[in-house]
Amino acid sequence: MSPRHPEGRGSVNDTIVVLTSDHGDMMGSHGLLAKTVMYEESVTVPLLIKAPGLEPRTERHVVSQVDLVPTLLDMLGAMVPETLQGISLRPLLESGKPPSSSDVFVEWTGTDEAPSMLGDAQAIPDYLKKLGSPEQLRRASVDPLRTVITENRWKLVHSPNLECHALYDLNADPLECNNLYGAAEHTERVEVMRRRLRQWGARTGDDVASAI
Repeated sequence: MSPRHPEGRGSVNDTIVVLTSDHGDMMGSHGLLAKTVMYEESVTVPLLIKAPGLEPRTERHVVSQVDLVPTLLDMLGAMVPETLQGISLRPLLESGKPPSSSDVFVEWTGTDEAPSMLGDAQAIPDYLKKLGSPEQLRRASVDPLRTVITENRWKLVHSPNLECHALYDLNADPLECNNLYGAAEHTERVEVMRRRLRQWGARTGDDVASAI
């Protein structure tokens, strides 16, 4: 047994284990590969938490990885600084009580330049060439995206530079095939969600979201 493994130190019964990932992968969904887009295949990640006293079960709620630090501090009995983003999920883990505020914000800020574009050279892999022109691929790499997913599973994707926005009802349309952005009956909903993005941007110092 490795000395770094909890069982190797006799501490398995008082150890919290978290299993998650940094992002998903499109794997061909919507005709796309890799990440940097806001479809669920790209932004949804696994989250498994094992801790002393927690009964095994599955909870289906919209939560964010920024909730992990407040959650772990709370479970350890440590002070949770007010300056931390996110909320403690301890009530959800222990009793199934839904989070008091569970909007999830997703961002892609892009890079200063697409890694495949160096000067006039275009070192673009063959599999990417099938997805669009060099300019389209460049913009997909560098243009920012901001997304909010609400607790009732509505999702707004805002692309300030591309002006290519999306609104999905994830309950009725989990595969995100029906973009409702621009539909008159959802005008008020879009504005409410844009306001939430702006408020989040103001709280976190995100200039892109603040200007939406």
